[in-house]
Amino acid sequence: MKSLPILMTASVSTRGMEGACFSDHERYNMYLNTLIAYLSDGYAISGSNLVFVDNSGWDLNSFYTDLKENFSEETLKSRVEFISLSPDLFDISKGKGYNELLMINLAIDKSVFINEAGAFFKVTGRYPILNLSRFVSAAHKAFEDGYSFYCDIKSHNLYRMLGLNWNSHTFEARLWGSKVDFYKKNISEQYVNCYDYDGRFVENVLYNELSRLSNDFKQSKEAGMMIRFDREARFGGIEGSTSSAASFSKDQQSFKSRVKIMIGNFFRIFTPWFKF
Repeated sequence: MKSLPILMTASVSTRGMEGACFSDHERYNMYLNTLIAYLSDGYAISGSNLVFVDNSGWDLNSFYTDLKENFSEETLKSRVEFISLSPDLFDISKGKGYNELLMINLAIDKSVFINEAGAFFKVTGRYPILNLSRFVSAAHKAFEDGYSFYCDIKSHNLYRMLGLNWNSHTFEARLWGSKVDFYKKNISEQYVNCYDYDGRFVENVLYNELSRLSNDFKQSKEAGMMIRFDREARFGGIEGSTSSAASFSKDQQSFKSRVKIMIGNFFRIFTPWFKF
């Protein structure tokens, strides 16, 4: 299998979508800095190419121009695929999840990198995942070992027992990997079930669908799904939506966020049998 392309989903302009945060200029700089980070040698993301897809009508040539200040034209042409989708194809009244899954559907159809690899690793585009290389490598190995979907599912009552009001029955929608065939068969049509403004977040919609496919996660392996990461993801930046089902702190490097990561890693490292 070829190296796993990283699919970065983006909406540089919010176009007034309810719950979205930051100005277009602020968002542009966030996306630009994330692209710079992922293209830098320090990340060493297994040589993965980047597929950057935007659905807001933003002129993506501006990214290419600004990136040329840090990277050669050869690097950009060989490692980054920019895909601009018409905003007319999307409905901001449905919220983030509906539009993001629809954006992924269209990106898969258009991306050379993704179709050559037959798989992809989806990440949020606006802020970097500081330990991304761990998950891309793990997803690549999982696909080579016969799995078709690599993600992180939480389905436990631990946080509530600890007195923490965090969602512990959810799908981690900010990063996950899939083979194209699995995605098209099982995930692609789920966008129609997403509607942020009555609580049908993408995190909940995909949690429910994956639970159905795997008999309440009891047969996840048989369904071709690896559903737990061996470490917590570390996110940089600031959350950009007031309607996220997964958020517990806007500042993703806050004390509260670091405590959550510490607790999560403790159980992932020392009690690997604790899956849910």
